[in-house]
Amino acid sequence: MRPQDWERMSWHAKQRYLRRTQPRPPDNPRDLQPPKTRWTRKRLLESITRCSQCGAWFIENCRTPHEARYAC
Repeated sequence: MRPQDWERMSWHAKQRYLRRTQPRPPDNPRDLQPPKTRWTRKRLLESITRCSQCGAWFIENCRTPHEARYAC
């Protein structure tokens, strides 16, 4: 669109033009977040490991409070 055409347009026509040409935001805000990965059996079995400090089994990270465990 030429600048001269834009200047001649009414405010309502400019708003309609902008609504028509600009991308719409998604209706659901969760659509903006990346999709969560689903746990498959193979991925779950590959991610189960044992903690080297306390020997507990865990998935991805150990949640045992190692510092508080031996505190007097």
